[in-house]
Amino acid sequence: MKLTLGDTRRAYVYGIRVGETSVKRVMYAGKKIWPDYSDRIRTMTLDMEPLAGTQDELYWRAALSAVEAQSSEACHVRLTAGGRPYNLQSTYGAWALARFGFGTVSFDRDGPYREYLRVGDSVRVELVIPARRSAQLYNDGSSGQATASANEAAGSWMEGQFDPPTDGTAIHGFFSKWQKKVSTGVLIRVWDDAGKELFAKHDQLNGHGRSGQDWVYGTLNYMPEVEALKMRVVSHQARGPWGAYLLYPAFRRTFSLRVTHLTYNEDDEQGE
Repeated sequence: MKLTLGDTRRAYVYGIRVGETSVKRVMYAGKKIWPDYSDRIRTMTLDMEPLAGTQDELYWRAALSAVEAQSSEACHVRLTAGGRPYNLQSTYGAWALARFGFGTVSFDRDGPYREYLRVGDSVRVELVIPARRSAQLYNDGSSGQATASANEAAGSWMEGQFDPPTDGTAIHGFFSKWQKKVSTGVLIRVWDDAGKELFAKHDQLNGHGRSGQDWVYGTLNYMPEVEALKMRVVSHQARGPWGAYLLYPAFRRTFSLRVTHLTYNEDDEQGE
């Protein structure tokens, strides 16, 4: 349904309210004239090649994972297509929802109108993602040996696989020192998926103090062609919980992606 109001002429109607109440349908002469989904886009395929093999591809993958369960003003992926905004994967408030998978955006019945979007046009995608903490390598201190040196062959260690880094990814090590006159710390080592060592550092707390520490041991930046990291943490005279994790920094990115194929709710399609 289109509406002319003042200087706005023949504009599609996306929503109608009477006061604070949303209108579900508009009837005319016994026939429903709104909403009419037949002229709306059902799926839209995007050209993702410009992101392939770049840090932006990592941002894209991280963003979709971050919003899979829940979105918010501080954490969302917003697509603007045909002049209308949608949140991808999950949504909040009054934002419309769309889904992305295998290069294709799928809409519910409220996709953009075909009049406003054609194959070859570009859509805008904005990623707003807060800092993300990886899963922890964690030992509560109740198991393993309290060795006198940070030596994998002699002591307790844990390792795991993690997502590749983006610029400024922080390597955190944590441990507890609840005994006087005992130096306590951890050794952290990181390798890429080809087995090349990228980072190794041992740090400890000496003296008479008793405390828990969570230190930034170092940072990693984006590395082309690295698809995963392996991180190992080794305890040194543990006297309580110890371990390690990665902290990926917050980011905000905006992409312009080209539309390569469209299908419509009336089972028509258009593509290159």
